[in-house]
Amino acid sequence: MRCLSIRCLAMMGWISGVLWLGGCGGPAGSEVEGIVKLDGKPLEGATVVFHPKSEGGTPASGVTDAEGKFKLSTNQGFKIPHGMYKVAITKQEKLNVPAASGGDSGGDVTKNYLAMMQKNKDGKYQLKEAKKLTPPQYADPATTPLEAQVPSANYEFDLKSGGK
Repeated sequence: MRCLSIRCLAMMGWISGVLWLGGCGGPAGSEVEGIVKLDGKPLEGATVVFHPKSEGGTPASGVTDAEGKFKLSTNQGFKIPHGMYKVAITKQEKLNVPAASGGDSGGDVTKNYLAMMQKNKDGKYQLKEAKKLTPPQYADPATTPLEAQVPSANYEFDLKSGGK
């Protein structure tokens, strides 16, 4: 009887191990790196977002460096699930805000905050809108003409300032 229990426990342990290992890696994924250009020139500081075309997927995003290169990640790491994606790319100019001087009791902070504000048509203050440096159609997954298949060998996007 005892031998049967040990075999039973061993078999349950083996089955548990197989099930555990089989569930480990999650869905297949690949690292995604690429280049973004605007009118043929590398675009630094652009945000790149891959929006999954299938329901329930998680978007992946990255920011371009000085050479226009990006590497995507999600909240679960650098492996991007395989599938089709709409690609949104946007860059906006940084608001020019003077830096606060050290040791100030808050006066510079208030001035800096006000430098980022503007009055709207109702006379109320709102945050200034940064100028968009990429054509607006590329920013929205509903209007972007850009698509990508993961995995793929090439993720190079050359945006045209005319939007085409």
